[in-house]
Amino acid sequence: MRRAIFYLQCLLAVILLVRVLCVPLLSVRRLLVFALVPTVLAPFIMCLESFAIDYRALWLVLQVVDWVCLVGVAYSLVTGLFPKLPGVGRMFRRTFTVALTAIFLAAMIETQYLLPSSVVLLTGGAFIMNRAILTAVGLFVASILGIVFWCRVQVPKNLAVVSSGIVIQILTRGIGVVFGDTLRNAGVRFYEGASIIWITLLTYWILFLSSNDDSPGAGSLGRSSAVAAGVE
Repeated sequence: MRRAIFYLQCLLAVILLVRVLCVPLLSVRRLLVFALVPTVLAPFIMCLESFAIDYRALWLVLQVVDWVCLVGVAYSLVTGLFPKLPGVGRMFRRTFTVALTAIFLAAMIETQYLLPSSVVLLTGGAFIMNRAILTAVGLFVASILGIVFWCRVQVPKNLAVVSSGIVIQILTRGIGVVFGDTLRNAGVRFYEGASIIWITLLTYWILFLSSNDDSPGAGSLGRSSAVAAGVE
């Protein structure tokens, strides 16, 4: 069951990536590339285990790719939401960079004191780093979307749909990292649930992202759009 879900989400990610690269979805192209690359690369990296490579080393490689892409998602989202306000985007990027650096250093210090062995240091440190980076990116992306809603920033419908879905996916992953053991002990099949959410998002994006919804007039995030929708 798990293997089937894993390969299904990888297949959907490949289909969506090809579609994003072939169809002019410029407002979400960079954002989706960063979001999809870890899912697309996961089966190829894990296949190297058949060459007697330590699975922990492969997992660490995949984690590094995932962290880079998570940071790329955050920066791409800011660039996409504030194309006409470069000063605002620059301020958010600098704030995020400072916060991410502080969290990274704190995670490194925690790793150094808690994990004396070199092998355990790498693997266990990756868990600590993963939790720290997911928390930072999740809070940053959620706060950015909150500001966009509050300030009535108009964005393309594609960007509104994709950014909302990415927030859901990041928050779901964050819950899994922080409370995964507790949920498993309680009998909750969280991995399957989180994977189904990701598969649902991928399927929706494949079916409904359109180049017609790629201009700022096609949709928006904000209170003004919600009011307009209610009036209509």
